Amino acid sequence: MEAKLLPQRAKPGTDGTVRIPGTSLNTRGCSLDFRESGTKLVWWDHTKYDDIPFAVFAGFNHGNIINPKQEGFASTHGPGTLAVDGLRTVTDLASYSQMAQTFTATCEQNYTLMPKERRDAYQQFFFRVRDDVDTIVEDYYIDFYVATRDGRAHRELTVFFDEHFEGHVTRHSKEPFHRVFMMNCGELHEFWDRLIAEDALLMLEITGTSTLPDVRYETSRFVAFDPKANRRPNEPKLLQPNTTTLVDVVLNRRQADKLLVVKDNALVPVVERLLQTTPADAFLSGRAALVAEEKGTARGRIDESSGRSRT
Repeated sequence: MEAKLLPQRAKPGTDGTVRIPGTSLNTRGCSLDFRESGTKLVWWDHTKYDDIPFAVFAGFNHGNIINPKQEGFASTHGPGTLAVDGLRTVTDLASYSQMAQTFTATCEQNYTLMPKERRDAYQQFFFRVRDDVDTIVEDYYIDFYVATRDGRAHRELTVFFDEHFEGHVTRHSKEPFHRVFMMNCGELHEFWDRLIAEDALLMLEITGTSTLPDVRYETSRFVAFDPKANRRPNEPKLLQPNTTTLVDVVLNRRQADKLLVVKDNALVPVVERLLQTTPADAFLSGRAALVAEEKGTARGRIDESSGRSRT
C-alpha cells in the first residue's frame, strides 16, 4: 500500500514497505577484527536454529499474504499450501530442517514466476565500526572490490561487481555509525565462476576517519571470498542471499604521543607512545588505485586529512 502512495518506496529488494532479506529472520552476526594480532572474522554462535524456513511468493506482499482469497494463495507454490504442509509435517528438529529445504525450493520456483526486474535476491549488511579502545568510529567508508593475488585491483571484475551487486547504503538518522548496505545477489553464481576463472579475490575495505587531529585509523582490508580457501565445516558464507548479516568491525587506531588515553577499570591514565612511521596504507591501493589510474595520476600518498564517507 505504501508503495502505491509513495512510488519511491518500491525499491529493489523490498515489497514496497519491508526489506525482503530482513523478513526471513535468518540473521547472522560476526566480528571483523583488524587489530595487530591479525585480521579475524569470527562468526557468532547461533542462538536458535541454523536455517529458519523462508520463501517469497510471486504476487504477494507482507499485507495480502494472509488473505486466503488472494489469487494463488492455495496453489502448489502458494503461501497457504506451504503453511498447511508445515503445520502437518513438522514435529521435531529433523522435520523442521526438511521443511526449510521445501521452503527454499518453493522460493526458487516463485522467483521464476516474478517479473524479470523483481527476481534478484538481496542481502542486507548492518555495519557498526569501533576502534581497538572501544571508541565508536562515526565516519567511515565501506568498499568491495576485486583484486589479484599480488594485490592489484582487477578492473574488469570490480566494474562487474559495481554494476551487478552494489546497493544502497543507509545511515541511521540518530546514530550514523550504524549503516545498512543492501546488496543485489542476483549474479552471485556467475560472479563466483568468474572469480575462480581469474583466480581473483573479493576484497572488503574499510577506511575510518577521526574528528581528532591526532588520531587516525589504518585502512583495513579483508578477503571476503577466496576461491582457493578451504572453509571449515558449517562455516557461513559472507555473501548469502535473503539474509541479514550483522558486522561488528574493530579498526586499528593510531595516535600521536601527546594524546591521553584512559585505560582499564581503574581509570588509570596512560600516555601511549607510538612510533610515528609512514603507514603501509598511506599508498593508493584497491579502488583508489583504479581511480588514480583513470585520472592518469601516479601512485602516491593518500591525503589523510580528507575523510571518505559513503552516503
